[in-house]
Amino acid sequence: MEKYGSELPLSSFFDDISSMKDDIPNFKMLIGGKWRDAHGGSQFDVRTPIDTCLIARAQMARSTDVNTAV
Repeated sequence: MEKYGSELPLSSFFDDISSMKDDIPNFKMLIGGKWRDAHGGSQFDVRTPIDTCLIARAQMARSTDVNTAV
């Protein structure tokens, strides 16, 4: 599996909304004005369409997260 990871450093702008794990940024989701992880910790890979390399992971919301948001 190809990945970019630390080859693409993130701006400090993203410090509150992401964390690094295995050299890959893991982004949180905004619910109720707060950046949170998905209930149960589910995530999905974000890949570049250029060469399908892994560039990040994002939270995969569940119905519990949707109910909290609503």
